[in-house]
Amino acid sequence: MDRPGEDDLRIRGNELFQNARYGEAIEHYSRALGRAEGRVGEASRILINRSAAYAKLGLWNESLADAERSVSLGGATLRACYRKGVALRELGLLAESLEALELGASLDPSNERVASAVGEGRALVRDRARRDSFRRARTEEVLEARRRFEVNAEERLAAESLRREAEERARSQRRAGYERHRLRTEEHQRAFREREAEEADRRRRRGEGDAGVRDDPYEVLGLPPEGCPPGQVRRQYLRLVSKCHPDKPGGSREAFEAVRHAYEELLGVGTTERG
Repeated sequence: MDRPGEDDLRIRGNELFQNARYGEAIEHYSRALGRAEGRVGEASRILINRSAAYAKLGLWNESLADAERSVSLGGATLRACYRKGVALRELGLLAESLEALELGASLDPSNERVASAVGEGRALVRDRARRDSFRRARTEEVLEARRRFEVNAEERLAAESLRREAEERARSQRRAGYERHRLRTEEHQRAFREREAEEADRRRRRGEGDAGVRDDPYEVLGLPPEGCPPGQVRRQYLRLVSKCHPDKPGGSREAFEAVRHAYEELLGVGTTERG
């Protein structure tokens, strides 16, 4: 049996196309194209048919490739320009699509299908131009809003930085104040311990080891020897007993007892009483 020629394959491909069997139609067109080598007109016609079949399957890149190849082989025919314009439109290349369709319409102004495609293409180009214009304007608005936001953000960051610096200075000042207070407290405690040590040393030198002999109560409490009101004695006692309490840093049992005995001796009461 003789192999079918390109005409038979093309005709069979057309029949399959009419029956919406586009994949099989493409196969027959491809086989026919392989047997039409050297015949430009026939090859161009087969390419247009295959471009239409590709379009039915939504294969727009393949459809465009066949249409452009048909133009390169057989020139800008009405069908080739139409197929190229449709494929370009579907690929989003609206300006190029309109150019191809207008070329096709110039070849046959009476063709309503191409004229309709030209009108649709012009509407799409105008609509895209409007949308692009709106998009550009919107983009400029967004960029301006972003610029203002960034400026405001920088101002907020600067204000936040100043606030943090002020807080840090305040914390540093508080820490410095705490440190000065701690140093003064340690200095007072150290001076008190030194006085206590000096008193103990004087007692040892005077041979006052007897527990029954006590220092002058006014001297122990740091009061004037000529005497003072009971209220002042009580306030001085409370201040000293708080500092030299054994549970406090720098305090001692010996100093605590000395202060307590001096207070009892001056007021003639026990420290458990509260007047």
